[in-house]
Amino acid sequence: MSIPIIFFHAGDSDYLQYTLKQAVASNPNADVYLLGDQFNEKYSSIVNHHMYDNFFDSVWDFKNKYVHLSTNDAAYEMICIVRWFIMKDFCKRHNIDKFFYCDSDVMLYCDITEEQKKFANYRCTMTHNISAGITFINDLKVLDEYYDLCQRVYSKEDKFNFNKCKQHFENLQANNRAGGVCDMTLWSIYRNIGNPGDYGETSAIIDDSTFDHNINGDDGYETEDGIKKVYWKDNKPYCKKIWLDRLIRFNCIHFQGQPAKALIPSFVRE
Repeated sequence: MSIPIIFFHAGDSDYLQYTLKQAVASNPNADVYLLGDQFNEKYSSIVNHHMYDNFFDSVWDFKNKYVHLSTNDAAYEMICIVRWFIMKDFCKRHNIDKFFYCDSDVMLYCDITEEQKKFANYRCTMTHNISAGITFINDLKVLDEYYDLCQRVYSKEDKFNFNKCKQHFENLQANNRAGGVCDMTLWSIYRNIGNPGDYGETSAIIDDSTFDHNINGDDGYETEDGIKKVYWKDNKPYCKKIWLDRLIRFNCIHFQGQPAKALIPSFVRE
């Protein structure tokens, strides 16, 4: 049975149609879902569209606890956290026990069901140890535990980890650096609570393929004009791992950041 693929997106960005179509083209037998809003409902002809505000059961109470600790927009950072609560409630209502999630600026070039087999013994995966922007959720209880952690931290019931978040933000401020606490901060805390062996790493090279964390970061690969240099073979992207001196197939490319998103249309492969 094919692994479902879930996207979450608010609004209608120019690139969204391309990432959705690419996911469907690479996974024609999978259910591809978009948890979106009225602005992107038109993509229901491409994927299974659901209004994310129909799955706010776990959001309302947290909203009153949220403390903004970032230079980024407060509404943006909060929605990045609560999207996981929304996915939790969506999956429970639709009897989905495992799925693959990727950010809406990620182009997929692989059969997710086949790739999931490499990570089947992990409860979930992350990339660069902290980001769930490209992740397999193999045990839905992970999202329950993440929700509980967020509730405890922001209510200050878990004062240790709340102070850890606060100090992270204060350290950035003291050194004139942007950013702060986001969902990745909480995922990093969550990952260190349990057994590290329960969490896979999607940016690892397994069977000569990997998942891209960020096209703007070299991650030890060859670059050109500030981004990873991509070679195409049979409509699949490859990048050269420098220390291995060989090409590695990329299961996805993550176009993080506004300049990179403009490249998405030119990376369409069907």
